[in-house]
Amino acid sequence: MITRLLSAPQTLFGELADLRPLLTLLRESAAFDASTGEPLELPEPEQGELLSLEEGAEVAALFVSTRGKRIVVPSVELWHDRLPSLWALLWPEARSMLSFRPYLTPQVLPDAHEPPDVIVLAQVGPVWQTPEWSLRTFHADVNMPAIPVLEALIQVTPGPADGVVHAMTGSIRDLHRAHAVASALERLEQHGSIIDAAYALRFLPALSLRPDFQSATVEALRQSIIRLLPDAAPDALLPLQELPRLKGLPEAIQVWITQRAPGEADIVKVLRLAAHPAGWFEVAVRKGVAGLTADAALARRLIAWWSHEVEARWIFEVLPRAWDPVLASVVGRSDIEDAHELQDVARRRQLWQLHAALAAKQGAGALDAILAHTPSPQLSATLEVARGVIGDEAFLGWAVTTTSTAAHTVAAHAVASDHTLMAGLDIGQAGWLEVWAAALEHLIDPFVEVPQPTVVMRNLLDVVISGQSVPGMLLQRLSRTAEANLLGYSGLTQLWDALPAGFHDETVAAFLRSAKDPGPTFPKLLRALQARLKGAAISPATARRLLRDHGRVLAGDEVGMLTRVFGEAFSRDVVDLVEDLPQWNNGQQRTGLLAQMGDRALWLFRVRLSPTEQVRLAARLHHKLEEATWWRAFPELTAQIVGDGPARVWQRAGGSKKHLATSGSVLDQWTDVAGLLRAGHDPGVQAVLRELETGRPGNTDLSALISTFPGRST
Repeated sequence: MITRLLSAPQTLFGELADLRPLLTLLRESAAFDASTGEPLELPEPEQGELLSLEEGAEVAALFVSTRGKRIVVPSVELWHDRLPSLWALLWPEARSMLSFRPYLTPQVLPDAHEPPDVIVLAQVGPVWQTPEWSLRTFHADVNMPAIPVLEALIQVTPGPADGVVHAMTGSIRDLHRAHAVASALERLEQHGSIIDAAYALRFLPALSLRPDFQSATVEALRQSIIRLLPDAAPDALLPLQELPRLKGLPEAIQVWITQRAPGEADIVKVLRLAAHPAGWFEVAVRKGVAGLTADAALARRLIAWWSHEVEARWIFEVLPRAWDPVLASVVGRSDIEDAHELQDVARRRQLWQLHAALAAKQGAGALDAILAHTPSPQLSATLEVARGVIGDEAFLGWAVTTTSTAAHTVAAHAVASDHTLMAGLDIGQAGWLEVWAAALEHLIDPFVEVPQPTVVMRNLLDVVISGQSVPGMLLQRLSRTAEANLLGYSGLTQLWDALPAGFHDETVAAFLRSAKDPGPTFPKLLRALQARLKGAAISPATARRLLRDHGRVLAGDEVGMLTRVFGEAFSRDVVDLVEDLPQWNNGQQRTGLLAQMGDRALWLFRVRLSPTEQVRLAARLHHKLEEATWWRAFPELTAQIVGDGPARVWQRAGGSKKHLATSGSVLDQWTDVAGLLRAGHDPGVQAVLRELETGRPGNTDLSALISTFPGRST
């Protein structure tokens, strides 16, 4: 077996008008036998002979009797650039690629049952792309008379002629005498089964289309194709689409696919054609493919052969539905990216396109297969591609039926861009709430541009009212519904009453903040909250937000209701709120807010104040409040004023003489009130005393003070 042939520079070939330069070159190239390592024994130049052919073409036939092998060398001058051309078709005994310098390119042909006895040598320049393409281009470019060459090669190669037929396929469409080719083929067949079916089928359809073919020739052609087809390679089927529908041919193609396809990786070439309208050929291929058994090994080979996204789509269109899970499983396997054919980024991207094509074909069924077979690291990217192919609406409709977090997150992308997609979905689906939760947690808020409650929002609120389990994050993020006035929702009271007992105070803030226009409904809603959430702990941050959003628009009794709903924990935060909020950085605004809170709220509020702070705040609020309200709000301070006198209380609180002067009216009023309290005459004061006496447990000093009033006892 020749394993190495070193060529001299191309200029040494000349035009090979005779064989002496070639033989000399071969002898000097040190061709050797790999099995023995010994140089090949080449004949002397005078042993060659020349065959003259018509139209000026020449074929030099050289018989080299070396270890039973025969070398045939055709030499033809290229007409366009007048460079000699030498081509190599090499048949090694086993598949071995010969190593050449750039001027000689190897072509490895399929193994033969018997050791080959023909080696055809020719040369092309290094501009050619692949051996097969170079050979076809060579014959087309030189415009050589193919018939004489074929006949000449038949004369010198009585053995297998596959390579000869292969060499002629590139120029068949340019033949001037198709009947001569048919005659030459008959001569080849006379030698026995020497034509490989794949090569014969490649040009027989072209011959059938020629006008000089007779009906008898077409019938002979039909019989030859049907006879050759069972042993043909996949490439042989491709030219058959050019044929008219011949009797028995569709059935032969179907049989070929079901019998040969499972063992052929490049069946993809045939399947691709079946995705295009090609009449009888498309129908035949689809019927044949329908009989294939889903096979993971074949699926892997198909995937390795796909080089373009559009081809993948064709395959998914042609393959039966039974293949979908197999294809999804193969593409989803992590090791597919390690395959040699899929190393580059573009090929890896095609994996996602394969998934997408599968999803486009089968919709939810294919998505289920992808979900079942794709590894977690690849799942999100795969589902994103599938979503892009089948569309947001279809993908969302599938995602809410699953429990896959990855599917919910991908679906959330669609919801974020168009939240109305959720409106038509069944809230009872397994993933409905999870998709919403993913959209709110990871993406932009879908409600920020909603001016009023939408069908989507009402669906969500209905879920809460129905008592279903709602993700806590979903409730918390309802704070983003500020642009949607929840008072327009007819079931808002029921919604608040249905909130789970342990919900986060963020949710309370969300609902309260969304009620921009209090109106007559607000107290009712607050009462519903109070009944449902008595004793709920409210964070300082929530307290600030509540008062910031509602303090300027709510009536005093409504703010007081907020205080009663959330208890003393809420009231203690008001002090920090008043002191910290920038927008309330002057005394008038602060006292105005606190004045709105009402006497009970102020009483709860004062528990955070030191005596000094109470005095100072009482001085600020004195002009804002009714006197009876003031005394109810600050009972301990009242006791101090009554017992010690207003001036001493003021001084203990750090008030200076200057402040005494500016606050004289306050002190005077305090003095007057203290006197009234002592005398017990004013009906309003009597009411205050009764309130202090019955409603302030633990105020022992105040009780003792009251007992000293005329007509009073503890």
